[in-house]
Amino acid sequence: MLKYNARAAENHIAMQHEQYARFMQNSETIKSIRHDFRHHIAVIKGYNNSGEGEKLGAYIDELASAVPAHDEKILCENFAVNAVAAHYLGIAESEGVSVEARLDIPEDTGPVSAMDLCVVMGNFLENAVEACRRMERGDKFIRVSSRIEGDTLSIVVTNSFDGLWQECGKDGVYLSRKGNVEIAREGVGLLSVKSVCERYEGFAEYEIAGSVWKSSALVHIEPA
Repeated sequence: MLKYNARAAENHIAMQHEQYARFMQNSETIKSIRHDFRHHIAVIKGYNNSGEGEKLGAYIDELASAVPAHDEKILCENFAVNAVAAHYLGIAESEGVSVEARLDIPEDTGPVSAMDLCVVMGNFLENAVEACRRMERGDKFIRVSSRIEGDTLSIVVTNSFDGLWQECGKDGVYLSRKGNVEIAREGVGLLSVKSVCERYEGFAEYEIAGSVWKSSALVHIEPA
């Protein structure tokens, strides 16, 4: 578990660096375009006034291609959680998965650390992406939402999956399908999520309805 958490922390930090680098790259490109804005307008006016539509179109196409095609998604105010969510949802979209996100997670979450929230968000979304990859048919989707009610923060991820799952005992413990399938064990990621939620007087639960998997987590963001 300690090795898993250490590796997860490294991955989350790497995602934040990746997002920050994209922010800076896009920012510098946009600054350059703004700096030359008057020049671009003068050229466009010149082509338009002289009736050189073909050159005008080519110039506009060239200008448009210089604008960053990928706008970094701002899903919530919490930079760390945003980096993790944007990372996994970006992977999902690139693999043809329908994605929907409505997150309300502020930068200040009281006693709940951003790293712990990243553990919850990262595990839920990583599992959702992997579940969609296993599907051989049907519509693939991932929906993630979060909201604050009073002193509690909830995170819910609903995703499609192939309908195959294993449950151990009567406590709703779901077995991992990673690694050696001969070994029946609860996934380390789900154990980490459960540990985080219990640390903040909350809980994690999982529901299955046909080919839809729902993961929910609740934590107290203010002292109980």
